[in-house]
Amino acid sequence: IWKIQLGEEESSQNNTKRIGLLRQHAGAVWSINWHWCGNYLASCGMDNTIRLWNVEYATLAYATMNKGLMNSYSCGSCCTILRGHSKSVNSVQFVPYGNILVTGSSDRTVSLWDGRT
Repeated sequence: IWKIQLGEEESSQNNTKRIGLLRQHAGAVWSINWHWCGNYLASCGMDNTIRLWNVEYATLAYATMNKGLMNSYSCGSCCTILRGHSKSVNSVQFVPYGNILVTGSSDRTVSLWDGRT
């Protein structure tokens, strides 16, 4: 997560600094997307997982696991069972003004994830 300070175009100083670093993926990260409320960031990648981050605390909030299990890292227990992707997850997008995630995968599927369940 980077903080960008806009100013003069030809500034000799780099006013951009990293303000957070989120690590949990076991492979390349293919896509990220902010939740409309600004508190959560979704990421997906080569490790076949979708991860939901609490950006305010720079912690992992939820992650899809094998067989579609979703683990909650805030409470440490399984929150819901989802049908997971069997190959790399290439894109992730929050539906505007809702709690639905849409993901696309190399397994040739598009999945909808309901964050309210």
